[in-house]
Amino acid sequence: MKKIMIVLVLALLVIGGLYLVRQKRLTIREAGGQPVRATVVRAAVAKRGDLLVSRTYLARVEPWQAATVAAQIVSRVTDVRVQVGDLVSRGGVLAHLESEELMARVQGAEAGVSQARMQAMAARETVQALGKTLDFRTLEFDRDRRLVKAGAIARVVADTSLDQLNEIRGRLQSMEKTAQAATEQITFREQELSQARIRLAYGQITAPFGGVVVERLVDPGDMAGPGQPLVILEDHTRFRISFDVPQAELSWFKPEMAVMALSGVNLELSVSRTHSSLNSDRTLTVECDAPPAPGLRAGGTLVVKVVLDRFEDQVLVPEASLIPVPGGGDAVFIVANKKTTAVPVTVLGRNAGQVAVKGLDPGSQVIQNTYLGWNRLAAGEPVEVLP
Repeated sequence: MKKIMIVLVLALLVIGGLYLVRQKRLTIREAGGQPVRATVVRAAVAKRGDLLVSRTYLARVEPWQAATVAAQIVSRVTDVRVQVGDLVSRGGVLAHLESEELMARVQGAEAGVSQARMQAMAARETVQALGKTLDFRTLEFDRDRRLVKAGAIARVVADTSLDQLNEIRGRLQSMEKTAQAATEQITFREQELSQARIRLAYGQITAPFGGVVVERLVDPGDMAGPGQPLVILEDHTRFRISFDVPQAELSWFKPEMAVMALSGVNLELSVSRTHSSLNSDRTLTVECDAPPAPGLRAGGTLVVKVVLDRFEDQVLVPEASLIPVPGGGDAVFIVANKKTTAVPVTVLGRNAGQVAVKGLDPGSQVIQNTYLGWNRLAAGEPVEVLP
């Protein structure tokens, strides 16, 4: 408790001493006595230039597209044609699976299709022949019926003609159904053949797009199954530069906003797309499309600067020179005739300790702060600028 009391007393003494010194200086100034010593300050020259208002983010370098090429059937790997780092073209062969059984199924399906087609052809030819016979029997029955009416032949002859006609009609209807079934059998056999050829094609693993092999996951002799990864491909003809923007900063972003890649990669990009929903950490993923460039590698990271706004040919001053004005707004102290003069300014933009302002002439000597940092200035106060 005694220590706290001692600290409080010392603090009051220091504050009281500072107050007395200030009051003494004001009294001397008002009395026209000895001039007040000039306050030592640091200053900068207001210059005309361009200011980029930006934000920096840590971005991920992702391939333009990536694919994990997997097996579709259960089979043994007989051959792997690629190594890690190999470039492949679209449709290029990556590996082969054991396919003797698959080839036998294709050959059997092809034989089934040929047999079904022959059976369908024979059925159609029989239908055509029976159709001609039906036409003949129909004419014969019509003739016999007329002769019966004329009394030229017995009715039994006409009845026999009718029985023959009905027999042919029944055989024709039956054969038409057989021909229809044979045609349907062709369709079924062709579907079997198509499936067999697809399964045979699964025995040859090909690249879905041109790219580079980044992982080889099997060797000859390994068993492969449906969905089992064999090779991982990436397309490095272009890249996606992705970074996550906090929700509070999303209002700054606009389509095609300029993005500058840093970290030794000299690229000027633009915002290509944004994801439609926020991530679990309340950030939104933003993507830029980038061409290949030295130092740009998939899986790496780099710092990007997003240009939020540009202020060209404006007066620039250090942000440390701004002074809030009571009631709102900002001002700066400039040095004129070795005294301070307050100049109201309008702040256009800020970035990295620099401020673009209106209302100030370029070349003005702007005070940043006092030498010791704690002394506060007033308008008309004499100052000494550090060299």
